[in-house]
Amino acid sequence: MIQRIQSVFLALIVISMVVVFCMPLADIVTSEAYYQFTPIHLSMEVGVTHEVLHTAWFSMILAVVIVGIAIFTLFSYRNRPLQSRMCRLLLFLTLFYDVLMIWIYPDFIFKSRLDGAEFSYRWLSIIFVLLPILCSYLAKRFIDKDEEKVRSADRIR
Repeated sequence: MIQRIQSVFLALIVISMVVVFCMPLADIVTSEAYYQFTPIHLSMEVGVTHEVLHTAWFSMILAVVIVGIAIFTLFSYRNRPLQSRMCRLLLFLTLFYDVLMIWIYPDFIFKSRLDGAEFSYRWLSIIFVLLPILCSYLAKRFIDKDEEKVRSADRIR
């Protein structure tokens, strides 16, 4: 049944990942230029010129995989054990995505290119990056509760 609460959580994963793609995650300010970090790329703005410095292909592919798995999981509601395993996979993938976007890209990739830069996160974007972790955990929890109810009903019969 698609109207279960875990379907709402899985839909929230899809929505939040799409919103993350539309929002910048952080601003980087140096004495020479202003940089903007999105899940797609790192861009530099000097005056009116806009230049893409780094394209984040891995994070784009990972986000598309997360959205695809979440949609598949959303519509595989008849197979609860598979849905539970897919939610566990979603949890690990979203954890990896968040570590990539919040820690690895800013600290290891961008700071080596931008010495002396002031890095400031946009907190609304960070919330949308962290939301899929919570939603995948809650979806798995409610799927497991449904499976437990079905098994207890089978024991009664």
